[in-house]
Amino acid sequence: MLTRIARAALMFLATLLGAAHAADYPSRPVKLVVGYAPGGNTDLIARVVAGAMQQKFGQPVLVENRPGAAAATARELVARAAPDGYTLITDATSFAGYAVFTRTPTLDVQKAFAPVSLLTESPGVLVARSDAPFTSFQDMIAYAKSKPGSLNYGGIGAGVILLTFEAMKAQYGVDIVAVDYKSSAEDYRAVLAGEVHLTSSTVSRVAQDVANSKVRPLAISSSARHAQLPNVPTAREVGFNGFYSSWQGLWAPAGTPNEVIRTLHGAVAEAAAAKEVREGLERLEAIVVASTPEALAQRQDRDIREWRELVRKAGIPQQ
Repeated sequence: MLTRIARAALMFLATLLGAAHAADYPSRPVKLVVGYAPGGNTDLIARVVAGAMQQKFGQPVLVENRPGAAAATARELVARAAPDGYTLITDATSFAGYAVFTRTPTLDVQKAFAPVSLLTESPGVLVARSDAPFTSFQDMIAYAKSKPGSLNYGGIGAGVILLTFEAMKAQYGVDIVAVDYKSSAEDYRAVLAGEVHLTSSTVSRVAQDVANSKVRPLAISSSARHAQLPNVPTAREVGFNGFYSSWQGLWAPAGTPNEVIRTLHGAVAEAAAAKEVREGLERLEAIVVASTPEALAQRQDRDIREWRELVRKAGIPQQ
């Protein structure tokens, strides 16, 4: 059995070896795991970021797609990886959603990962069908209050749209009924077809239809008005506190040395400042954020805390 002094000596040696490895990081290829199939926004954003990091590091940064179980497969893989900075994960808002909507999660995401940076934020646009009996967010709330249960919205189960409308119901005391669809494309088509009154969708999906008066925009979740929709007020402007944007972040396994985290964050920050990276991400409707590790931790923890409370109050079943 090791004596206390021997154990302390081993821990000190491990710390020295870790610092030595961190000092020359990265000295070999870095793997960036994505929990979704190739071609989706999470994957495409990861590839833009990986390309920029590769230029900075002079080492390959390889995107590895590990779809399955709503990205849980990828999270488990990275959480078990050596905390040396050579296996990372980029994930979207479902990172926080997993902690909220899963009844018995196999992974505590707040403890299993070391935040590196919030990468991007993608605003949602709250839209109504073209013949809705209201033209503004305030009018919609007034109508919903006057006729409880008469309005509905298209959603896709557990996710940002559900949480946004639950926050709306909680803040304003309104009753708006959920109608679930299989995809975000379907719930948006349902608004166009007049099947439901409301939904939240992306800027690129709604911009042309707004211009052609096929849908009515009520608010956008971004902190400032969007260049493609300059007449659409932000949620802050209309007084709505719970319009959630989708976001994407970068994490390493818990226990990754701080020196490695700082190196990774520096690479992300440098990439975010590059014009070609910003333009590439903007084409994917992603607003570049490139936050500090602390800011990503605060964002994920805040969303998990607020969403858990919404789920509890609304009695939304966990899966």
